Amino acid sequence: ATPSARALFPEPIPYGLSLVFVGRLLYQNSLSLVLVLLFLIFFWLHALGSHRDYNLEQQLKRQPTVSFPEHLGSSRLWFESFQNWQSEFLAIATTVVLSIFLRQKGPPVQASGRPRRADGRLNEGNYELRIGSPTRFVIRNSF
Repeated sequence: ATPSARALFPEPIPYGLSLVFVGRLLYQNSLSLVLVLLFLIFFWLHALGSHRDYNLEQQLKRQPTVSFPEHLGSSRLWFESFQNWQSEFLAIATTVVLSIFLRQKGPPVQASGRPRRADGRLNEGNYELRIGSPTRFVIRNSF
């Protein structure tokens, strides 16, 4: 665990050092910060689109429209959001559970493309691919 600024510097932190600490803190948590920021951006866009669609439906029915803050508290927005998240969480959960119990294992291959056994020795046999074969094309263009 990274020590806090107070543990590193019991005295008041000079301005330059506090920037270094904040910069390191931002860098060490950059993935989480970007994912939270992306979530907030996409949720905001979803809320804007949902608000616009709801007000269009209300106008077609000749009923009063709602403001954006009112729509943020409406059950319709949250129902749409949770319905979408349910499918996403189901997909992720399925991937996690399947990756725990299922495996895809092929022959161990060294970077040179020559298969090796578990003890590290080369397997006997001719494993070279014919020039122009579809397999060679796929292997060359997939890494």
